[in-house]
Amino acid sequence: MGDSGKVANLLIEYKPSKFVKKPEKTPRLSNKTYAGLCEKWIVNMAKWDAAHRYAKERGAKFVVITEKDLGLNSLWNAKKL
Repeated sequence: MGDSGKVANLLIEYKPSKFVKKPEKTPRLSNKTYAGLCEKWIVNMAKWDAAHRYAKERGAKFVVITEKDLGLNSLWNAKKL
């Protein structure tokens, strides 16, 4: 349910947080790795744009969630200890 107490129609996609933001070129990344991350980013942006339109046409909302949204980041780190 949404904050208003009404049922919300959602179209949800899960993505690891590293694929939800635009990649940054760092000295540690090879050009090939950076190019691959940029390609994934471009594909995701196009996919998310289409998903937003698809959801809107059907009276729904499209959202992308990550492990951080689910509270799994700290859980996974705790398991590594």
